[in-house]
Amino acid sequence: MIFAATEKKRTNKALGRFPLFFSLFSLLLALFLLLPNPSYAITKAALLSKLFGCLELDVVPQATVLLPSDVKQDHSFSNIIRSAVKYGMISPNEAFSPDAAVTKSEALYLALCSMGWRFEAGLSQKIGGLQEFAGSGDPILFMAAEMVPQAPAVLLSGGNDALSDENVKALLAWVSLCRRSVVWNRVFSYEGTDLILYRQGGGT
Repeated sequence: MIFAATEKKRTNKALGRFPLFFSLFSLLLALFLLLPNPSYAITKAALLSKLFGCLELDVVPQATVLLPSDVKQDHSFSNIIRSAVKYGMISPNEAFSPDAAVTKSEALYLALCSMGWRFEAGLSQKIGGLQEFAGSGDPILFMAAEMVPQAPAVLLSGGNDALSDENVKALLAWVSLCRRSVVWNRVFSYEGTDLILYRQGGGT
């Protein structure tokens, strides 16, 4: 009888702690959901939409262009993506991955394309990827670092890292500066020969 009473007392004591544990768990869960997540990754299509707004580009919902094969007609950002194809920012012949998280390198590339620098960004990627010029790191990050104004320092390292909310703000602030004035001058030198790439101003 004494043993049974002791066990009952222990059980009641344990049950008495349950509401407290549950309350603490609920509080921690609420704080986790409310606090900003620095590793949050914006989708590619959502970032493109923000770039359209930053550059004050017109959306052309009735543009008669093909969408990339991985973008559905009823996608929530289909009009933005269709407009980007019309402006030559993205190619309908390449996968766009609208719902994928965006890395810093991809975000900078998309920003350059949105500013009308798709040709220069693509050329920098191709040349920077050649064996003769290997060792400079990510060609897009390297290009963004050479531009005037220079891309924010938080975007120039960890090119494969997902974009955070703070990164998005920094990117859009830089794009706004580039709207006023932007210059890029890159010299590729190899065995006594220089290839000079120069671009000034934006425009789609």
